[in-house]
Amino acid sequence: MITNTFEFISVKDWCQLANSPATLFSKPRSYLALFEDAKVCLSPANWGPGKETPEGQLFYDVASTGGFAVKDLLAPLTITGSVVANLGPSIVKDDALLVLVDKHLALTESYGDERWKQYQLGAWPDAHNYPRQSIGSRLLSLFKTGKIAAPRIQRYTLEEPLIEITEPCIYLTLRAHDGNIFHWLFEVLPRLRCLDLVPQLRDLPLLVRDPLNTFQETTLRLMGITNRILTTGGKSAKVAQLYFASITSPPSIHPETVAWLRQKILGSLPSSKSVDRKLYISRKDANARRVSNEDEVMKVLAPLGFEHIVMSALSPAEQIETMRNAKTIVLAHGAAGAHLLFAPTECNVIELHSPKWPNSVYFTISKALGQPYGFLFGRHQNRQLDYSIDVKQLLSMLNATS
Repeated sequence: MITNTFEFISVKDWCQLANSPATLFSKPRSYLALFEDAKVCLSPANWGPGKETPEGQLFYDVASTGGFAVKDLLAPLTITGSVVANLGPSIVKDDALLVLVDKHLALTESYGDERWKQYQLGAWPDAHNYPRQSIGSRLLSLFKTGKIAAPRIQRYTLEEPLIEITEPCIYLTLRAHDGNIFHWLFEVLPRLRCLDLVPQLRDLPLLVRDPLNTFQETTLRLMGITNRILTTGGKSAKVAQLYFASITSPPSIHPETVAWLRQKILGSLPSSKSVDRKLYISRKDANARRVSNEDEVMKVLAPLGFEHIVMSALSPAEQIETMRNAKTIVLAHGAAGAHLLFAPTECNVIELHSPKWPNSVYFTISKALGQPYGFLFGRHQNRQLDYSIDVKQLLSMLNATS
């Protein structure tokens, strides 16, 4: 096992700016801009508790979307763009965001930018090769192993032997949870804009951790991506020539990223014949953050024409088509909310939240697309963070949408 400490370095410090896509393709340690920085200034939710209420404070004041709170996004703010780089020889660590250009240097842009990197290192240190320094965890290590845990330092370990990849390839993802719909759509697929910018890359394989699931395969097909897929199978890899594309930080707030993704996936599909469906998107197939009184909610929604939808019961193509035909969506916060990317821009969205799990990521996507958006917090029920919804409040909000 190899253990090293490391520091972060920016692509722009490690590489030189290329003067053309052809130069980037042929010259190691060169880069080009992919998505430019963007100014955003979002409007408040169209419906929902006021900012001064306890529920409003949960929604507007708690940081969730890439470390931003909604209140941060209501004033002009710059969202960092992205780059594509020809790194030359590199190592990518399994199930991490570490892209190592030297045994002691990892790319800042593998996290998006410096701000988002710091947020993720602080929020999930053990998932990002940045050990915890708390006294409790160090004493627990002493109790279990007889050795006190190391102080918080940037370090990583590599299981030997590494996979050797001798052909040039494009980094896509080595994180295990990037099969999740949201992470795949917004934190993986935007990297593929590099194929539009540098046509020569279209002949190179894409590097991923695991074989693609059906949703991943469907989205790549709709995007017209035909690159061969290389899988690491849960191993870290040493790559002879790695092309690396970063993502905007965070992509769900960057309007050009959201617009590009939507057009790239839906652009080959015919226009929807009708946009009139009313959908209730359930989480009954999940093991946490479910609406505990869903039957009561549906007794109210069904007479209004709402369909009860469980996304996991639909094929990926059916999931996308269902959302494309929506006029109004009520959804319990969860991964299925990423499908808002496919809903019409005039679709009304009402999102239901656990008070123990405030998250504004789908608010930012709806705002980027121009979809009217409202939110409603439920009443906490149990350790699984299930919650009950006040159906009178929900009906009042639905009346306001019309």
